[in-house]
Amino acid sequence: HAHNDVFEALATTGLLGLAAYLWLHWGALALLRARPHPASAGILAALFVQAKVNPLPLGCCVLAAAVLGSFASGERRAAAWAPPAAGAALSAAVLAGALLLASADAEFARARRAEARGAAGEARAAFAAATAANPWELFYRLEFARFLYSGGRLDEAAAQGAAAAVRRPAEADGWAMLGTYLLAWRQAGGPQDRLAEARAALETAHRLDPYAPAVNENLDLAARLAGDAR
Repeated sequence: HAHNDVFEALATTGLLGLAAYLWLHWGALALLRARPHPASAGILAALFVQAKVNPLPLGCCVLAAAVLGSFASGERRAAAWAPPAAGAALSAAVLAGALLLASADAEFARARRAEARGAAGEARAAFAAATAANPWELFYRLEFARFLYSGGRLDEAAAQGAAAAVRRPAEADGWAMLGTYLLAWRQAGGPQDRLAEARAALETAHRLDPYAPAVNENLDLAARLAGDAR
């Protein structure tokens, strides 16, 4: 999670991986110099700058690959109409996805504003709309679960953690949310039979991020509630 693609390549693939990554950039530059196109160059330049400060979503990588592939294919294109048609279809899909993500962000911002002024019903509806529009965004679910927890809806807060764990199983946050809110629900008088599920979720979060203090503390709490020790 270096938030810089060059450092990320170095940290995760080593010097050889970084060399391959830089070679890929050199090849992309060579393609642009051989077939200059301002719009495509602008797209790739924007992605290059964005990659220096934040991880690129998969859709951005697909877009970059499609743009570069259009240069690399050259005269081997089977039909003159295929690249424009494919480009139009890809652009339409990317635009639709971007509008959907923008609507999710707008709903999330509306939820935060509604929560700040005490409009709990509107905030709840807006949080739900944001997670429905972009169900893979962990931050939406983290904030939605916090909102539900503050309103005493511990079962629904735990459900947000479960949804995050299903959609982002390699991320510790979803598992931590699930385990934490199940424990809170248990302490508030909720069902005892979900304590084992809470421990399993927290253990998964611990494996994914062994240095998270809150996860370790909640694992200790779960062990005490179960009557044993870690």
